[in-house]
Amino acid sequence: MPDMPCDVGFDSTLALIDDLGKLPFAVGLSRKAKGVIRQNLYVSLGVIANALRLLMFGNHARSDAA
Repeated sequence: MPDMPCDVGFDSTLALIDDLGKLPFAVGLSRKAKGVIRQNLYVSLGVIANALRLLMFGNHARSDAA
């Protein structure tokens, strides 16, 4: 049976249980990762909102200045 993602997570959990001293580091790392994921989500939603705004209300200035 090939290694499934849940098996990999389970194996890393077992490795963490062997050394509980790494637990605070793992918790801190997961909190930082969660913050980065949230920040990336907000930035991407902002870019999408701005792109939609430009598509809907784009620059309607006439370019025929002659």
